[in-house]
Amino acid sequence: MNKKISIGLCISLMACVAIITFFITTNLSLKKFNKNISNIRATAARFADFDEVYKLVKDNFYIDSDTRNSVSNGISGYIAGLNDKYSVYYTQKQLEEANDAMKSSLTGIGVSVKEENGYIKIIEVLTDTLAQEALKVGDVIVKVAGVDVKDTGYKEALNQIRVGLYDGIEMTVRRNGLDEVRKFTNRTLENTSLVTGETISGDVYYIKINHFDNGSFEQFKEVFAKCNTPKLIIDVRNNTGGLISECEKMLALLLPKGEFAKATYRDGREETIVKSENNLAFTGNIILLVNGTTASSAELFTATLKDEAMATTIGVRTFGKGIMQQTFMPKSGGSLTLTVATIRTNKNPSWHGIGLLPDVEVALSSDLGINLGADVVEEDKQLNKALEIYKNS
Repeated sequence: MNKKISIGLCISLMACVAIITFFITTNLSLKKFNKNISNIRATAARFADFDEVYKLVKDNFYIDSDTRNSVSNGISGYIAGLNDKYSVYYTQKQLEEANDAMKSSLTGIGVSVKEENGYIKIIEVLTDTLAQEALKVGDVIVKVAGVDVKDTGYKEALNQIRVGLYDGIEMTVRRNGLDEVRKFTNRTLENTSLVTGETISGDVYYIKINHFDNGSFEQFKEVFAKCNTPKLIIDVRNNTGGLISECEKMLALLLPKGEFAKATYRDGREETIVKSENNLAFTGNIILLVNGTTASSAELFTATLKDEAMATTIGVRTFGKGIMQQTFMPKSGGSLTLTVATIRTNKNPSWHGIGLLPDVEVALSSDLGINLGADVVEEDKQLNKALEIYKNS
């Protein structure tokens, strides 16, 4: 074949390929463009529906109404329509009420409270605090520093307690109609424990992680430093999760160097949420105690240690929350918490809605954990099973 004809043929073929490629690419781009336009039109139609109803109400409702409240409720309904119980919208008023409720938690003493008849009623007593010995659910604080709470005002009385804890403050507690004056000091404040640890059964070290909250890592580090045995039990039963950042720092004390868990967002982007720079991993044995209320960060903690064959789990199937939330603050006020990502470890694609099965299943008559922990070893079958495994190893 003539060389010039051959070259010309090649050029023609290349041109044809380029034209075909152009049309395919253009066709795909047009399809994507049309799909986007379709989505935009559908969204616009939905908002047009809302706008139509809004105008009908505004023009025809028999009295003047607060449209801001209606719009806020509309937003709340939109978020509720996502069918995700972890995504929540708070109006500015609801946010203020939620903050007030949070302020009603006297964590320095180790209790949660509410206002009742102008007084401070104890509605929850945290475990592993001095309050557990001094206060009971149902107790009522009627005086702070000798002054009736009604005279001081509920919120101001709470503030006086928080400030007074550092130097010690007297409170009058009413129980079964009888009043008793008690003094709470900074010793009580220091004993509010998110993480506790102790040696049990001779040579086993037991750590209880109640929650992954601010300060829990520092407590874990202090408690873990006292572990001088290769036999370690970590109890995350009834731990509903908390801050992933605190969970990550705890795991980094136990794990070798590496990356162990990621969050995956809707656009496919991945973010490492658990990594360790530790060159000296824990070389002993770990048994994790889990139950049906072990959730979120506590499941991440569990799944990561299981992945690396560093832990055996005992208990029952965990709760099954393998998603991550983020809170936004709209300019209009209030707050919006949305589920933004799924969570996975290197070997566990997802436990959301499924939970994590234990290696050794041991059920309790009450999985709510009424009788759990080192102080009731005889009644705690799951802890007993862990001790039995170490005894026979």
